[in-house]
Amino acid sequence: MTRKQDSPALGYISVLATALLWSTGGLFIKLVPWSGLSINAARCAVAFLFKIITRHSIKLEFNKYTITGGLAMAATTTLFAYANKLTTSANAIMLQYSFPMFLILIICITCRTRPKTIDIVTSIIITLGVFFCCLDDMGSGGLFGNALALVSGLTFALYFFINANEHSKPDDANCIGFLISFLIGFPALISEQDYSIMPLLYILILGAIQLGLAYRLLEYGIKRIPAVSASFISTIEPVMNPIWVAIFYHEKVGIYAVIGSVLVISATLFYSVFGSKSAQGV
Repeated sequence: MTRKQDSPALGYISVLATALLWSTGGLFIKLVPWSGLSINAARCAVAFLFKIITRHSIKLEFNKYTITGGLAMAATTTLFAYANKLTTSANAIMLQYSFPMFLILIICITCRTRPKTIDIVTSIIITLGVFFCCLDDMGSGGLFGNALALVSGLTFALYFFINANEHSKPDDANCIGFLISFLIGFPALISEQDYSIMPLLYILILGAIQLGLAYRLLEYGIKRIPAVSASFISTIEPVMNPIWVAIFYHEKVGIYAVIGSVLVISATLFYSVFGSKSAQGV
């Protein structure tokens, strides 16, 4: 699939910035005394408004790419919100970030190609790294919650695959996805009791920055670098997520988390530098 060739370096930087913004989600979600589904609905509503304002238009194009991309994004955020209530957050994020392997599998099936060796090796190393990051908390989650988190990894891979297509419009797809996510979680949102200033402030941050700005950057980057590269770079999110919590909540970071962080960051940097030359055309 053809990608824009201007400023590929900025494409990598944009996706990296996206992952860093995404990684702040765990920190701010801790501060909001609502259910995961309510938080997701509220932040998606804010993100939708942010997108509409920054794009200076309320017109959306509905085609097979924007609709399927929006559904994939909505499914990812909603399934992940459910999973976080049924299993540990560590289990949920670790299982969701198996998605680079799903992405490679989707590419191989749809494009009838064999994965590159560097794709397979990097995928395995990153998955191992994420596993190490969450090793201390593994085993305490519910089976159904773990299954939902794994499915969210599949829908996350679909999101990257669909929006990497030259005919896709990630901007419209994300607006549609935010709207769908809001509608799904609206019944839970209106049942919440605490609408004080601080929870609302954190929701604004989650919606406008952690989602709205992050997806704006992703829209730019995903059209300029291979989808596999973008997916690998985004795996910095589950590494940085507990680091932000450790810094601001003084939670202890174990040796396994350190090992996992080194594996993920090293593999991501290596692939970003050397893998893009041999990356598949998606």
